[in-house]
Amino acid sequence: MAWALFGYYPYWFKVTLLTFPAAFIGWYMKKDKWYSGVILSAMTSLLAATGIGYIFNTIEHFPNHLVSIIYCFITIPIFIIFIFKDKKPRITASVITIVVAIIYLFMAINSTAPYEIRNNTVFSENDITLVGEPYVSYWSSESGKGSVEIIPSDEGYILKISGTGTNKYRFDISDEENEYHFEYYFDKDNNTVVINRLP
Repeated sequence: MAWALFGYYPYWFKVTLLTFPAAFIGWYMKKDKWYSGVILSAMTSLLAATGIGYIFNTIEHFPNHLVSIIYCFITIPIFIIFIFKDKKPRITASVITIVVAIIYLFMAINSTAPYEIRNNTVFSENDITLVGEPYVSYWSSESGKGSVEIIPSDEGYILKISGTGTNKYRFDISDEENEYHFEYYFDKDNNTVVINRLP
């Protein structure tokens, strides 16, 4: 990285300054009151969200981050039980952590990162010569949202493809003579969209 390493220094400096008010807030956590549980829940909620993120990664690439998942979810009760002696902060921290984890899990399941690509090789790779003014005559998906547009260019036609997640999408392109059938999906491993011609 050489001199590029110094590009991180402004960020590190700001984070270092934030440790002073964080230490002051952390001191109130030692009071063993209900608000102490609220303070600790910021950390336990972050651990829960991180653990949930690792779960999705492990499902796709087992056993990646399996130990990370175990660490996150074992650390949460250890912090709550051993830092607090009173029941109130323990209950407060536990309830907030569980609620945040449920909300984060729901958001992770129902929201996926959108993508958009432009592909100008799908027709040449499949020996397809489009005649006239081609158009997308059919489109569907198993779930999720997406779209396919066919755009004329100087080099021929370009497919503009968008979607979310790893859902499979089916679409047909028609011209004056033929109809061509395709499916596409987002390949997370290679960070690209895979387009397959169907019979």
